[in-house]
Amino acid sequence: MPLLKAKDFLGSIALNCEGWVNVVLDTNICISAFQYPKGRIAVLWRAAREGRYRILVSPAIIREMANVLRGISGGRTTESGASSGG
Repeated sequence: MPLLKAKDFLGSIALNCEGWVNVVLDTNICISAFQYPKGRIAVLWRAAREGRYRILVSPAIIREMANVLRGISGGRTTESGASSGG
């Protein structure tokens, strides 16, 4: 599989001092990769899993993703029985 070019990333790109490409993916990009695992956006997620770059997240991004996922699930309960709704 060819290396991803900078123009292929849909997040912020920065090369750190260790030589890694650090990427912050928008919440919508992450959700799309999960919803459509064979889609174009999922390539970005697979590349990160293969160690081709490093995804950076913050508490704010995690909160936003959790809120979006709760909305997608319609507030259904989790396996533990806890409500996933707000």
